[in-house]
Amino acid sequence: MLNFSGIGSVILCISFSTAALVFGIVLFVLILVLGHGQEHNNLQFRSVVLTVLIGDIVSILDIVLRRYLFTIYPNVPKSISLGLLILVFVTNILLTYFISRYFDSFFSEGVINPRFRRINQIILIFGLCCCAFVYFRELPDITGTSLSMDVTFMERLIIAYLIEIYYLIYSLAVMVRYRNNLSRRAYYTAIGAFTVTVGGIIAELLNPTGILFNYFGAVIGLYIFYIGVEIPDYKNLLKSMEDLSLEKERADRANNAKSDFLASMSHEIRTPINTIIGMNEMILHRSGESEILDYAANIDNAGHLLLNLVNGILDFSKIEQGKMELVPVEYDLKDLLRRVKTSIQKRAEDKGLSLVMKVDSGLPARLFGDDMRFGQIIINLLTNAVKYTDTGSVTLAIRQMRREDGSCAMEISVSDTGIGIKKEDILNLYSGFFHNFPFNGLFKSLPDFCKTRNKSIVCISRPIPGNQ
Repeated sequence: MLNFSGIGSVILCISFSTAALVFGIVLFVLILVLGHGQEHNNLQFRSVVLTVLIGDIVSILDIVLRRYLFTIYPNVPKSISLGLLILVFVTNILLTYFISRYFDSFFSEGVINPRFRRINQIILIFGLCCCAFVYFRELPDITGTSLSMDVTFMERLIIAYLIEIYYLIYSLAVMVRYRNNLSRRAYYTAIGAFTVTVGGIIAELLNPTGILFNYFGAVIGLYIFYIGVEIPDYKNLLKSMEDLSLEKERADRANNAKSDFLASMSHEIRTPINTIIGMNEMILHRSGESEILDYAANIDNAGHLLLNLVNGILDFSKIEQGKMELVPVEYDLKDLLRRVKTSIQKRAEDKGLSLVMKVDSGLPARLFGDDMRFGQIIINLLTNAVKYTDTGSVTLAIRQMRREDGSCAMEISVSDTGIGIKKEDILNLYSGFFHNFPFNGLFKSLPDFCKTRNKSIVCISRPIPGNQ
């Protein structure tokens, strides 16, 4: 007949151990899924959690089987009963040993003398050997229905108390001795977890009801470690943020140095270019020979183009810094297109291509806008068209779309007989400018036109009165 009063006593004894088992399983799953912490520390922490789970299960089985069921069913082999008792000793020793190893893992190599780790391993082997000795010595003497086991007081003191106490004292001593090598959070977390774990052991020893508190205290201590140390430490987060801030400062300094260099170089190069253009203008004004004037005109076009390119280098550095600005000025459309054609004509002729320019006759002669950006975009489109066209022609077409509110909208398109642009790449043509270029209303809705037209843009400029 079942002893219901005995069942109630057993349930009371294992109540905290059962709760510890549930909490321990949840913690182990969290560790496996999230995997927080440094790899080495995380491996040691897993060992402690796994040992706690195994030890808790063995402790529960020892209460349920050896102290209750085996008294009801005495025919159960006594080797099982003895094995449960020894397993309780073994798991307790392993638990405190892995706790000491976990405490060691907080410190880098060279902080703790390796001799202490070897001593801990020797003591572990000694304790396991003592457990094996007791088991094999008692096994032949277990007969009949007697459950008594002749484990001497000294043997029980060594394998059940002294070894475990040694590892716990060692762990505490390591944390106190080398606390300067730890962050405050890790140090106080370790002290708090250690206090809770030892408190559970003391509560079990002093509690007359026989309730198992030791593994419950150990699991609570592990949760303290997990929250305080194993999940991402806020100090590590602050350090990472500080490192990122330093890297950002370095990147900003390098970028500013690059921009300063480009600006300085641009200014230095512009000086001789302006000299060349100035001297060439003297030739244009003073020479009367048509051939010399043609050469000088080409030099003037190339000089202004080179000057614009140098200005573009400075402009790109401004784009990166978000300081790019459009500079609208009064300009002559035909003169701008002449310079564009001069810069592209030679490349097209070298490849045997025809360069065709179709300009709407209704366009105003003089406009007000950023002629340098306007010319840069057209030159980029034409250069790309010539580059990827082997035979045939390249055509630049400019037509007036509408004139309203004092503005003139022009569509500038470039067509060629080359390989063209993939449909999926068309929207990427001006992506860099969309993110960094403040159009200020001078250009309109480039993505809409890129969707339907190959290499076309819309430029909005204001006509100059009297040049309609």
